[in-house]
Amino acid sequence: MIWEQYALPKALKRFDCDVLHCTGNTAPLFTNIPIILSLHDVIFMETNFCSILSSPSSNYQKIGNLYRRFVVPFIVRKCQQMVTVSNYEKSKIQNQFPSVNSSKISVIYNGVSRYFKPVTLDSTIDQFIERYKLPQDFFFFIGGKDSRKNTINVLRAFSIYCKNNDNTTKLVILHHTQSEVSKLLKQLKIEKLTARINCIGYVSNTDLSKFYSLSSLFLFPSIREGFGIPVIEAMACKTPVLTSLISALPEVVQDAAYLVNPEQPNEIADAMYLIQNNSDLKNELIAKGYSRSQKFSWAEAAQQTLSLYLYVIQSIKK
Repeated sequence: MIWEQYALPKALKRFDCDVLHCTGNTAPLFTNIPIILSLHDVIFMETNFCSILSSPSSNYQKIGNLYRRFVVPFIVRKCQQMVTVSNYEKSKIQNQFPSVNSSKISVIYNGVSRYFKPVTLDSTIDQFIERYKLPQDFFFFIGGKDSRKNTINVLRAFSIYCKNNDNTTKLVILHHTQSEVSKLLKQLKIEKLTARINCIGYVSNTDLSKFYSLSSLFLFPSIREGFGIPVIEAMACKTPVLTSLISALPEVVQDAAYLVNPEQPNEIADAMYLIQNNSDLKNELIAKGYSRSQKFSWAEAAQQTLSLYLYVIQSIKK
């Protein structure tokens, strides 16, 4: 915050910049340099102060959300142009800030990193499986402390799936510790599920692509997303995707993923079973997903962003 509001404006003067593109939702309040703001979402505006303070997020995240709540309403009025990541999020921004003209907001989709591609089964993969103690057959879920990631309903759904199906499929969860998940399982009274869940902390992009590729299904029934990069990462790794029929996710995946109501654990569990046991459906999701993922390119995003720079510079000259 100190860097952005104090050091950055000083640097802008020193380097005589024409345009400043702030890519992380916030920007300096006191600068005369024309600003382009990347506003990825307005989720932080949809949560009140008390909810932010009482959330299970880290103090760093709480302070960041409070900072954004203060700064963004001023910046959206001040900046020349805004960039967001989906048409869904554009509509959310317009609802949150009705005075902002629609023409001021450009939609530029995220891309897929080159790291995300199907893995080749070889000795290094065997070592990877051994290092993370991965089961032979598993669903993959990227969780987190934010309630919108829907960890509770994923655990409920997996419990229903295990109860109704006599197989050995396990659940691998990223961004949760074993103790955190054990606490949730106890809260939900499904502690016996512990033996079928592997929890893993932070991993690199290169390792993340292997988790996607080795899993039989990627679970992403999120409650709220401005875009949802993990779904296209998984698709690029030729992994079938189960995701939500709400927020930006249907816009991003179109017909290339299986859509469910994220608030309905029974529906999520039924979809798990259907995809896991219907090879035709699974292969269709893999093929459509891979094709869909190829439409999201960082090179294309860069080209569109460059065009926006030129547009803003030309507008200034006028």
